[in-house]
Amino acid sequence: MEERIQTFLDLNVWKKAHQLVLNIYKITADFPSQEHSLADQLKRTSSAVAAAICEGFQKRNKQDKVRLYNDAQSALNDVYYLLLLTRDLKYYDTTVFMENAHEIQKMISGLVRSVMGLAKSVGFKSSDHSEVQQFTPSLSSEVDENELL
Repeated sequence: MEERIQTFLDLNVWKKAHQLVLNIYKITADFPSQEHSLADQLKRTSSAVAAAICEGFQKRNKQDKVRLYNDAQSALNDVYYLLLLTRDLKYYDTTVFMENAHEIQKMISGLVRSVMGLAKSVGFKSSDHSEVQQFTPSLSSEVDENELL
């Protein structure tokens, strides 16, 4: 029998977002001292993603839930750019973290689809993460049914 999702701690998307925050805290500890603002911005925006997911999970109103999940996606776009900047400045190879952010983006899109009762996905395909690429929200990923409300 499947375990029922009781709290945001049970959501795989929150777990992945939280792990991304932890990884960002680890890598920013080694940033050059003059890059305190970049490190701080990365920590704040990545934390905002996980926080919006947990707040959205708690909301009972569909509109509030979707608004918070959209806030998480917006913050994730910021995180993605900051990871790209970090990589391009050669402070750390963040390619794997950028891929993780893209995966989280797709999972959040799945939550939004679920809340809105949309069965069919619409969106863009992801691209290779080795070059500078667009971070386009994809609604084409499958979401584990355990993730849904």
